Amino acid sequence: MNSGRLWQTKMRLFWKEGAFLIVESVAYHPVIEILKSNFDIHEGEGDQEIREKVKKGLRLMGVDETSTLPYILELLSAKDSGIDQISMSPEAKKDRIIEACKKIVFKGSEIRPLL
Repeated sequence: MNSGRLWQTKMRLFWKEGAFLIVESVAYHPVIEILKSNFDIHEGEGDQEIREKVKKGLRLMGVDETSTLPYILELLSAKDSGIDQISMSPEAKKDRIIEACKKIVFKGSEIRPLL
């Protein structure tokens, strides 16, 4: 099993005092569902279609694809996310995935205010 997938069940976003808080040791499932909704990803779609939808969404939000795409694809369990080609510790990969999620939340809130 990919080491990145082992910790997919350890993060959750919470809204508190006007900001999202990322709390570890909780399921990633809600975060994955939010990403799927934001990128209009549906059950049964193939990896290539998922990749294209994420790339399109990142372009629309103005988020840097190079520093975000592999980490979001990894979180969405897309094959060939590219994360395995990036040399870093599992902890660093985890941190980058969290940062990629934060970028999307913050950029998305600029486009669609949360309140």
